[in-house]
Amino acid sequence: MLDTLYFDGDQTLWDFDRQMRRALQATLDELRVQRPELPTTGLDVESMIADRRSSPSS
Repeated sequence: MLDTLYFDGDQTLWDFDRQMRRALQATLDELRVQRPELPTTGLDVESMIADRRSSPSS
């Protein structure tokens, strides 16, 4: 359940890169628990970040 939502556009509250890595790892860990049948071999935080950086909207 979401209790609080923060916006930190200028990164004065948190280091975005560090928080993004933590959030992506937690999401990937939970995906593997909830859906162990999905092929997640080779899917890691660094590849997800690379995909994000290569997208036209980033």
